[in-house]
Amino acid sequence: MPKHITFDREVVIKKVTELFWRKGYHGTSMQDLVDTTGLNRSSLYNTFGDKFALFLESMKYYQQQEQGAAYSHLFKSGSAVECIQSFFIALIDNIEEDKDKKGCYLINCTAELSATDPHVRDFLTDNQHSLIRAFTDLIHSGQQNGEIPATKDARHLALYLFSSLQGLRLTGMLNNSRKELEGIAEEIMSSLG
Repeated sequence: MPKHITFDREVVIKKVTELFWRKGYHGTSMQDLVDTTGLNRSSLYNTFGDKFALFLESMKYYQQQEQGAAYSHLFKSGSAVECIQSFFIALIDNIEEDKDKKGCYLINCTAELSATDPHVRDFLTDNQHSLIRAFTDLIHSGQQNGEIPATKDARHLALYLFSSLQGLRLTGMLNNSRKELEGIAEEIMSSLG
């Protein structure tokens, strides 16, 4: 008779995500995963597969959590410029709340594994394309409303915003000054004019 799962899968994934976020993929051992989840190795393997499959699931979990928050700012009512500005203000709020200075989990994954693992690279590339599409759509909307000059290339501007958000997240891991982070955000926003 097969055993029934007696744990909350989402709780386990949340714990695993926090662990990988803190220690990185290579810094996390199977014993760390056992200790963090309270599950034995066979339960982890039978439910999730190997360590790498669990890592991929943790990235998906983080993406779902963060994407909802990010898109709530990008697609709220208001002008395109106001939505983008709200996004960057929320990003600074998030940096300020990150007392452990862990940064963005997906950016950390990009630095650690995107050059060496095609599965991670594909996942992160899809995530990047999704956010760039959202920025591009907003920029087009802003161009139609006359907020953003129509002479600017929307895709290039969207790529710049994506690069800027990554740079801001990395800068925030080392810089505690909200005033300086807001100054960076103002410079980013000036690119829309």
